[in-house]
Amino acid sequence: MPEISFALAGLDGQPADFSNLHKIYKSYKYYITTMNMRRTTIAISPEVKAKVERLGRKGESYDEIIGRLLSACEEELELIDEVYQRIEKTPRKEYVRLEDV
Repeated sequence: MPEISFALAGLDGQPADFSNLHKIYKSYKYYITTMNMRRTTIAISPEVKAKVERLGRKGESYDEIIGRLLSACEEELELIDEVYQRIEKTPRKEYVRLEDV
């Protein structure tokens, strides 16, 4: 029986390069999971874009980075609001001057 072999070739006739197959799959998977979600575009300065990139983790999309940062801010704002509410409920006569502490 004759041996059968084959090789995939790219458009240029050269052997196909699968070294970036993982990146292609990851991009495809991201596209499939997000294509049903509405998207919008926001304009940001290059400086802000660089900050978002620095705050991101490996493999995170801009949407994921910004979402994580907003969640963290919301938690901080809830804490600040809680402290403010406690201050508002405290009678003024119970305040202590910083100089007296």
